[in-house]
Amino acid sequence: MKRIILFLILTGLCAIAEAEVKQVKIDPGKKFQTLQGYGQGNMEQTTPVWYKRYGKAGVEKIADTLYTLKNDGLGLNICRYPMPAADDPNHNHMRRLPKMANKPFEYEDGKFNWDGHEDVLWLGKGAADRGAIMWASWYGIPYWLSTSGCAAGSKDGKSNNLIAGKEKRFIKHVMDVLIHFRDQWGIEFDYVAPINEPEADWWKAGGGQPGSHVSAEQAVILYRELYDSLKKQKYDAKLIAYDAAYTNTTEYLKELLKTDLKDKLDVFGCHQYITEIASMQEWAAIAKKHKKPLWMTEWGDWVNVKKNNANQTKQMMLYANKLHESFEILQSNAWIMWEAGFIFNAEEGGLEKRKSYWAIAHYSRHVRPGFTRVEAIYKGDDCKTTAWTKKEEGKAKLVIVSVNATDSLCDVEYDLSQLAKKNSLLQIRQSSSEKNYELSGKNESSGNILKVTLPKYSVTTVEIEY
Repeated sequence: MKRIILFLILTGLCAIAEAEVKQVKIDPGKKFQTLQGYGQGNMEQTTPVWYKRYGKAGVEKIADTLYTLKNDGLGLNICRYPMPAADDPNHNHMRRLPKMANKPFEYEDGKFNWDGHEDVLWLGKGAADRGAIMWASWYGIPYWLSTSGCAAGSKDGKSNNLIAGKEKRFIKHVMDVLIHFRDQWGIEFDYVAPINEPEADWWKAGGGQPGSHVSAEQAVILYRELYDSLKKQKYDAKLIAYDAAYTNTTEYLKELLKTDLKDKLDVFGCHQYITEIASMQEWAAIAKKHKKPLWMTEWGDWVNVKKNNANQTKQMMLYANKLHESFEILQSNAWIMWEAGFIFNAEEGGLEKRKSYWAIAHYSRHVRPGFTRVEAIYKGDDCKTTAWTKKEEGKAKLVIVSVNATDSLCDVEYDLSQLAKKNSLLQIRQSSSEKNYELSGKNESSGNILKVTLPKYSVTTVEIEY
């Protein structure tokens, strides 16, 4: 019996010693999408906590952290600005819109209030001042244009909340707001989307935030009206369609593309909450067929927003996996998170970066706009990898980001034999349950093979010049 136990122990040790080294082969010759950037869709704009807590000087630092690379900033370059939809002033059910927060600009038909919005304008101004691509996004419609008398949605959530025949009036509202932002506040939007998650059936009267079901037929009318109005007003903004709620289907998108609208849309946009691999691949194929950029326009984890480390590591891996999925499977040209507030802890002296912040930084600080994704061949979930290249001033940079979503460390060999003969390692950074975006010197290089150990539940970024 003792001999059997000893044999099992020895064979087990041999198995550990001879554990398979994962290989990731990089081929810069096979190219995919080119990155346009990263963004966020709401930094407490609907509930102006940060402005009240930190004041004007404090939120400037937050804008720097999000929209520059200074002091380990994320370097975001897209701002999805949520436009407030006026609800009936007698209603008190929108949990995300406490009284006096995110006051609507056109609170009644033809009646505007442009004063006192500093607490929700700060990040839009901050992003624009830092050169971000500005996107005006309407989540819902004013209650005075609705069938239910409520900006949260229709009575059943399955029918249009915008009154039929009022599409042109709603677009006039959109244009009035856009022009005021440009002429009075100095913010000119580069992109516009008049609808959000339109195919969903959860936008019901009495709900917690603005929203509206919009049929594909009504969406076509809205986009046509908006396209024509932008041209008439000589407002140079592009159209994003359509902030899809479901990335596990393409039916709504196909309905829009059956019309002349296919020539008027500039970007396809979809959310990343409800996904299927085959459907994401189909979104990518449709975007490629129609030669349109594809943006992942909303995803965020609001569940694991506690300070304990276990939740932080779990949240970090959720963000890392979603970024990888978006870039490799969906083949998105941009990744835009929902509620940047989820990646921070609010502290007395400012915002403390959570581990999920660093998961994003592994991509956004290294894979910059203009980088093109190239082929990275790998097997298994312990080395999910995307690779990106960009040439500048006669030199090329390769950035590799690997996600180990398993509970075991993994030795990876990056095969760089397809690169130019001379290449130099610039840096390796890692985040895990123990590390936050730390420089790592633990690697071995032999010829065209770079060997790196990926900790369990980790994100690793490698930069190489060649």
